[in-house]
Amino acid sequence: MTSPLDDNSERIHLWPLAHRVDRESFCNWMEDHERYRITRATRLHLPGYHFAKVDGAGWKTEGSIIDLEVGYEWDGPSGPAINGETNVAGSLAHDIVCTKIGGVYPLPGYFTRHNLYFRINRAQGEGMPRAVTHWTGLVLFNWAYRMGKHNAT
Repeated sequence: MTSPLDDNSERIHLWPLAHRVDRESFCNWMEDHERYRITRATRLHLPGYHFAKVDGAGWKTEGSIIDLEVGYEWDGPSGPAINGETNVAGSLAHDIVCTKIGGVYPLPGYFTRHNLYFRINRAQGEGMPRAVTHWTGLVLFNWAYRMGKHNAT
């Protein structure tokens, strides 16, 4: 995988906080696996966010960039969200920033990670009531999960 700052590749550049993203330009839905798969090397530009330098399986974060390699898969929106054109890019970024590797999240801050999902979805055209419902579901689900995990020990 090349450096996220290396622009000499054939990757597609997406600005999901500023422009509507056509998911078919960078990924497809695999019905048999119920997952999305990156079909073209992709770079998400997210100005205003600073990611730790983290290398994941099929992705890399650094600065305000998330680089994704062909073949990376994720399960799409979680919680009360349903798969739709307005939340594919948000669910992709959220999947990555919530992956802890070596004790480090690519994006520090619990609410910062979930707010990124909300901001991308709104920028992609998701209505406010639906975006708030999705954000609330993510936050409450994770809170309930953590509390349950803590109480089980």
